This record gives sequence, C-alpha cells and structure tokens, in this order.
Amino acid sequence: MPAPLTRPRLCYNVPSMNYPNSYPSLAKLLKRHNILVTSENLFLCLDVDAGQLTPTIYKILELVWLSVKDTHFLVLRGVPFCFLPYARHRILYPGLRKQTTRTIEACGSCCLQGKCPGWPAKSSYPLSRIQPVIDMPNEIVFEITARCNLSCRYCTGIKQAHTELSFAQVRTVLDEALALGIRAVRFTGGEPLLHPELLQMLSLAKQMGFYVLLNTNATILPDATRQVLARTVDNILVSLQGHDADSEKELTNDAQHSFTEKIRHLFQLRTIIPIFRVGTVISQPLLDRLPAYFLFIKTLRPNSWELFRPMALPLTDPRSEIPAFQKLLKTLLYMNQQGLRAILANAMPFCVLPDLTMAASVLLGAASDDGHSRLVMDARGYFKSSYFMPENIGPTIHSAWHSAERKNNCSVSLLPDACQSCDHFNWCLAGSRSMARFCSGTYQDLDPLFTTRPSNARHIMPGRNV
Repeated sequence: MPAPLTRPRLCYNVPSMNYPNSYPSLAKLLKRHNILVTSENLFLCLDVDAGQLTPTIYKILELVWLSVKDTHFLVLRGVPFCFLPYARHRILYPGLRKQTTRTIEACGSCCLQGKCPGWPAKSSYPLSRIQPVIDMPNEIVFEITARCNLSCRYCTGIKQAHTELSFAQVRTVLDEALALGIRAVRFTGGEPLLHPELLQMLSLAKQMGFYVLLNTNATILPDATRQVLARTVDNILVSLQGHDADSEKELTNDAQHSFTEKIRHLFQLRTIIPIFRVGTVISQPLLDRLPAYFLFIKTLRPNSWELFRPMALPLTDPRSEIPAFQKLLKTLLYMNQQGLRAILANAMPFCVLPDLTMAASVLLGAASDDGHSRLVMDARGYFKSSYFMPENIGPTIHSAWHSAERKNNCSVSLLPDACQSCDHFNWCLAGSRSMARFCSGTYQDLDPLFTTRPSNARHIMPGRNV
C-alpha cells in the first residue's frame, strides 16, 4: 500500500442552493470572475480561463460543484483535472481557450498522464496547493447489512438475516479511505437503520471529515436517530416506490408500516439533511401512472428525484424497451422544466435518445457506477465493483481498486470507435457493464440499449472540446 497522502481540502459545509431561485445570484458571481456559463435544459457548462486560476476561483467552483451537481448535469471546461480532482469525470481540459502548458511536480505521479496536456503555463496559482490526481475511487459504499424490513419487487439484494459489517470493519476501511484521500462514504443495506451500530458509524465518519451519504427506506425514524442524522448526514437518498399507500404496498410488499408515517419521516428528513433525494426503481406501475408520481413527488420538494433502471435479466428483448425509455426520458425533461429535478441515476447509453445534449440533461451515465468511480463493500466483508457486480475483488480499497478483475470488468476499450469519439463518452461510458453481462454473459459486451448515431451526435456547448 502506498504512503498516506495529505488530506485533501474539504469545504463541504456550504449551504445548498434551492432550485431554482438562487441561480441569478450564482450567475452574477460567475460572470464577475469571467467564468462563461452556457446552458440548455438542465445541462450546464462552465468555461474557465485556465491561465486565470486563483484560490478564489477554486472556492467558487467548489461552491458551484457542491450546490449544483445534484440538480444539474454540470461540466467544467478549461480546468485542469488536478484543480478539482473529485470532479474530474465532469472536466473537459484544456477547453475552448487553448493554453500553453508545462509539466509540474504533481504531474509525475498523476494517474491522468497521457490524457492531460499539463498545467497552464501562465497560471500564477500556488503550486503548493496542487496534488496529483490519484487513481482511487471517489466514494466508498458500505452495505452494512443484508437485512431489510421490505421486500421490494425489483430488489436484487442478498437477503441473509445475519450478514452484517461490524463497526470494527467499517472503522478499518474508513482509516484506509482517509489515508488515500477519498472524500465521500455512503451507508446502505439492506436497510441500514436496522444495523445496531449505524449511528456510531455515521458519527465516526463525520468526525473523520468525510462527506456522508445515507440510503434508507425511511420506514423507521425514532427521534434519537433523527437527531444523529441531522448532525452526521450530508446527503440522503430515500427509497419511495409508490405514489400512494396502495402503490407503495404493491411494489414493496409492505403491510407493516404506515405510508402516512413514512411521508411524515420524509418531510422531517428534508428539513434536517442538506441534500434530500428520492429514489424510485422504474416499474410498469410507474410508467402507467407517471403523472400521478410527478404530482406527488413534487409535493415532497426533493433536491432530485432519481429513477433507477432495473438491473436484472430482461424477460423480453431489451431493445423492445427502448421506446418506453425514450418516452420516459422526454417526460423527465418536461418535469425538469416544471421545477422538479428528475433524472435516471444509473447507467444507460446516452444514445438511447437521438439528441445527446437532451440525454445529458436527464441521464447521469455510468461514470458514477459500475466500478468506474466507487467501490462497494459487501455485507459479507469483501469489496466488489458495484452493487450489481457481485465478484469478490479484494479485502482492501487499494487491492480491490487495482485488481485486474475490476479493471477488466469495467473496461470500455473494446467499445466501437464511434462511441469512444463521442463528446459525452467520459460520463456515458456506453451504458451499463452489468446489463451487458446479464444479456450476453460478459462485461465487455455492449449494453443492450446501446446504439450509435454519430451523424446526430451534438457536441458539448458552445463548441467542441479541443
């Protein structure tokens, strides 16, 4: 294992912006510092003159990133990867303004050598503040328990009542993550609130300076638990499968918990957690009743409503689902225009829609999934590439991330040239490796929804990256 790195600068205690009222003031701030903002739907592109980087610009871009990344598809152009390494999957460099570059000390140990042209030669930014981009995940996910108090129709999680991570196991991994400079950790399950040591885990992670995320179904929320969550959780994703009591019961097989009580918990969480998100797996009932879902979710006022493509072997030809997905994505775009940030949060090829810029407004892409930027610690005590890549790839972050199996499973080197030359490739990554395996038996094959339309592909605004 390499020597511990200096702890990265953390500025997560930034008030989140409420969509969309605060954006005029944000736009004024960016304009005052000569940062060009272009937008289409909820796709935002910020163009920065790399030769004019300052500590103030760093603070501004970090503020924008933390405030907007959960409500918009944000791209930063002209910023060196090492300036905001945790946002590197959304950086296009050098950008529209061509820069003369040079090699600095950090370049020697940067994992992006060969992809980055170097540090802008005219920049007076203090080089002592620059750290190399390290080939490590951005986030560690702890599946702390396999237990759950629901039995959701589309859940593929293991259901072993006594399979749990211990506090000691989590603490060991947190220590390694801190040493490696990883910024974010997520606690999920099963249902993590069923774990007797969850609150201690959250408190430790926050004390260590991590950005803490929690996934929960919010069916149980005692006052004491809520108080700890208010102190320790930065970002919460609540599973909500129905738009009323009947549909929630239909999709979760939950006859035990009151839907009214769950919704009360959601409103409580929205008031105490900086980023409050709602997650729903795409189902036929959802597609049939989408207007009812939209009206109901909007009353909850989440920072985002995140829909998830079911990750399982399709019962029919997957390509027969393309028209339904296209209709859904266009509806999500309409919802965004009506003030509800609605996105498809797991991997799907952007080219499922003819207009790639439209796709980028409602699809997060595979860059945040499928082992490309995070690792999952299974409740059985080993690391895996993602929720849906079950193979044991190692006992530690370092060994798992650098394992040949993860690199092979996540490889996109065999994808068509038309895909790899697309402007959106860095975050689309041609869709889901997991669905490729489900449908063809290998992670290296194409996502079954993949199609290329290079003649229709639209470039990143306001011009092509160079």
